[in-house]
Amino acid sequence: MRLLLILALSLGVAACGSGSGVADDGGTGGPGPGGKYLEAWEGGPFTASNPLINEPPLRACEASLSGMPVCDYYRITPGADVRNIVVTIKAKEGFEGDDYDLAVYDENDMLVGASASSGSNETTLFPTNGSAYYEVRVQPYTISPDSGYSGVATSSDTTIDNEPACDIGLLSGENFPDQLGIAGITDDGREVELSVAVLLDGVDEALALQVMQRAADAYSPLAIRLSVAGVMRAVIDSTESGVIIQQAKDQTGGRPPFGADIAAVFTNREMQAGAGGAGTVLGQADCIGGIRAPYNSYLVATIEAEAPFELIPGLAIDVERGPETMAHEI
Repeated sequence: MRLLLILALSLGVAACGSGSGVADDGGTGGPGPGGKYLEAWEGGPFTASNPLINEPPLRACEASLSGMPVCDYYRITPGADVRNIVVTIKAKEGFEGDDYDLAVYDENDMLVGASASSGSNETTLFPTNGSAYYEVRVQPYTISPDSGYSGVATSSDTTIDNEPACDIGLLSGENFPDQLGIAGITDDGREVELSVAVLLDGVDEALALQVMQRAADAYSPLAIRLSVAGVMRAVIDSTESGVIIQQAKDQTGGRPPFGADIAAVFTNREMQAGAGGAGTVLGQADCIGGIRAPYNSYLVATIEAEAPFELIPGLAIDVERGPETMAHEI
């Protein structure tokens, strides 16, 4: 993901008490390279893992348990002209194998952004909503003793609202701040994780997981690790692909569940592209480029048990239609 940073003319920052060793000055804030807004801070060291997941995430996370820091809080106060904010965290050098999770809440304690992959780097992009401040909460899900992290908050010109992401123009090509470094994105490239929440509509869970593994095999040569963030039952009553996607959005609150980059409906229905029999389709993504915005990171794919496909009488080939459809729609 590559995002352009916007100049924020006014910014105030305060650190919230966390017991995690945040610097007394609350981090560093102000214009970054080229006069663009950049806010950076340090968190930790942590002495113990905190693998308890709350719903919503980190809502009830204690700052410390038995005197040990198990959560970190950092407050940012963007200027009124900042429309969208990117928050990124990265484990400090030597602790790259640790697992941190990230959540951001507004002044009303409403979740506005979150990221919870199985790695040490997390990023969330969210639109401002007029809140006076935003609280960044970092959970050391599984970490080594004395682990810590670096955090960066920036502004972005990427439109993240309820409009289709396919209406967004090409991104600027400017990376996240170099000093943060995101594996596979701003460094020399190792692996990028893409997590999928699978919503089952008449599809067996074992088959769905098999399809996900085959789709992951297709992405592996690109150094993209496709993973399953969770499996849940979908509430679907339509055969129209676009309606199925909208019903999935309604069921998940308009964005993929916490910890997932994409929400994918696996259906056994014979889908139509539109009302009135507009044509049969095997799959549909919400829109091209939709993965850039959480509100558009949805797809639906027809999944069925694989069987040889007869090209002509007497000539059949094995086609893994489900995994290929899934990989294509992503």
